[in-house]
Amino acid sequence: METTPRLELSQGQEQRQLQVLDARQLQSLRIMQKPLQELREEIRAELETNPVLEEIPAPGPELAAPSAAAGPDEDAGDTGNDRAGDDYSADIDRYEDALSGEGGVEAPSPSSAAAEEASDRHARFVESLPDRVSLQSRLLAQLAEEDLPDPVRRAAEYLVGSMDPEGRADLSAEELARAAGVSPEAAEEAVRTVGEFDFAPARGDDGGIAFLVPEVAIVRAPGGGYTAEPLPGSLPGLRIAKMYRALADRPGTPADARKYLAEKIRSGEFWIGALDRRRETVLKIAREIARLQAPFFDHGLARLKPMTLAEMGAILGLHETTVGRAIDNKSALTPQGTCPLRLFFTHGVKKAPPPDAGEGESDAGDAGDVSSLAVKAALRRLVRGESPRHPLSDQALADALRGQGYPVARRTVAKYREQLGIPPSHLRK
Repeated sequence: METTPRLELSQGQEQRQLQVLDARQLQSLRIMQKPLQELREEIRAELETNPVLEEIPAPGPELAAPSAAAGPDEDAGDTGNDRAGDDYSADIDRYEDALSGEGGVEAPSPSSAAAEEASDRHARFVESLPDRVSLQSRLLAQLAEEDLPDPVRRAAEYLVGSMDPEGRADLSAEELARAAGVSPEAAEEAVRTVGEFDFAPARGDDGGIAFLVPEVAIVRAPGGGYTAEPLPGSLPGLRIAKMYRALADRPGTPADARKYLAEKIRSGEFWIGALDRRRETVLKIAREIARLQAPFFDHGLARLKPMTLAEMGAILGLHETTVGRAIDNKSALTPQGTCPLRLFFTHGVKKAPPPDAGEGESDAGDAGDVSSLAVKAALRRLVRGESPRHPLSDQALADALRGQGYPVARRTVAKYREQLGIPPSHLRK
């Protein structure tokens, strides 16, 4: 007798621990991960819509007070629109005027002076934004990675300096040779080298120089080695205006206005805390990078050490996903140019002394693992130096890399070659 299968529904209870992120936590993660330029725009928008939040003025000479003979303030009659959409903005303006010396609170300045101060504050913020990194700066930073003969480097520098903002240079190889005072062969090599650079706003996973506004600088430490310091003005400092905090705490302030101010203060404090966490986390990671990657800052890509997000997280007591968010879309000014922080997190290979190195001849600094980026850089140099009539096969490239102390297999060479956009040997003739 056949048994017909039956679909049965049942209910049960199960206990599980789940972490659910609220809107503020998600926003904090976005602030940690956002590129600097986009984050500045969000901060500017928050400053314009949150009346209790103000930018901490950058250190510098005091601004002269407005002259009594100055003409009427053009913005003074416009302040009613500054907080469009705020239900209580007109009430708050009235309460500010009512504060005049009561309860130990300093009386506010006249409305025209307040408007002028707010305008000056926003103008200082906009003016403090550094220009985006130029195309020439990015190309010169990539040029600094290359191990080139002096004539080729000189011609490449001249070529980059002759480019317009779109990356075009109205120079032939012959004209470049004459202008830079080098041989035609050196000029052609310079053109070929620069032509392989990344002209796009950001490079791919090969770890090249990125078109990112740097947030930190890696510099020599007083006691030796390297450390990281924040770049002044990379992000503005924010604070809650004392006047609004006092207004929110006053017993005489109407309940609806106090509720409105409390919400705006909470929002402002959230932004202040999230930006502080971003600064601290990025700086901690950059300082560890500076400590661990000193050989790279001294010698370049060939001495870059492999490192993983998990390893950095273990050093700093952070989860690797936090490290990942903190380094995303971030870069640092370094002795090797402007480098994305992602550059320093790569897998590695075990480097061995070259087969023909005698006892004691290998550089102690070359011992241990090296970054896959160093292997890619060596691979790119081999391809550039090969004979155009007899390009090297993947196996020949693997043998040559092994001769330099990089024990990589032919299939690894093929993978790296594809990642670098280098065609196979039969297409390089």
